[in-house]
Amino acid sequence: MKRPPRPSKSSVKNWKRPPPGRKLKTPTPFFSERNFAFSRRDIMAPKTKSVVEEATNGKEPNPLLEASRKVLLASIGAVALAQDEIEDFVEKLVERGEIAEKDGKKLVREVMDKRRKTTKNAEDEMSKRVEGVLDRMNVPTKADIEALSDKIATLTKKIDELKKTPA
Repeated sequence: MKRPPRPSKSSVKNWKRPPPGRKLKTPTPFFSERNFAFSRRDIMAPKTKSVVEEATNGKEPNPLLEASRKVLLASIGAVALAQDEIEDFVEKLVERGEIAEKDGKKLVREVMDKRRKTTKNAEDEMSKRVEGVLDRMNVPTKADIEALSDKIATLTKKIDELKKTPA
C-alpha cells in the first residue's frame, strides 16, 4: 500500500500552529452518513420482512423456519457490524495520515468485493446443502407441486366433461 505524499519543505517551514482554543480543520470523513443516500437498513429490512411474510402466509410459525430466520438475521447483523468496523478502521487510518483517502476508499471497496464473493460462495454452498437435505427427506419441490396442481386441474376438467355427457 502506498503512503501519502510527504509535504514539501517550504509548506512545513511556513506552517503555524493555530492559536489556543482554535482547532485544526479536519476533512469530513468519507464514510459519514451524508455521503450515502440510503442505509443498509433501508435496503435489507423490507426484503427480509417480505420473505418472512411470504414463508409464513399467516400460519403458525414453523420451528425450523424460525431458527433459520434467527440465523439469517444474526448473519445480516454480523455483516453490517463488520462493514461498519472496517469503515471506522480505515477512517481512523486516513485521519492519522497513515493512508491517503483515495487508498482508503480503494481498500474498503476491495474488502467489500471480497466479502460479497465470499457471501455468494457461502450462499451457493448453503443452497446445495439445503437441497440435499430436502431430497433425503423426500420433500417435494415447487416444480413438483405445480406439476401435480396442473394434473389435478386437467383431471377435474375431464371429470366435469364426463358428468355432462349422458350415460
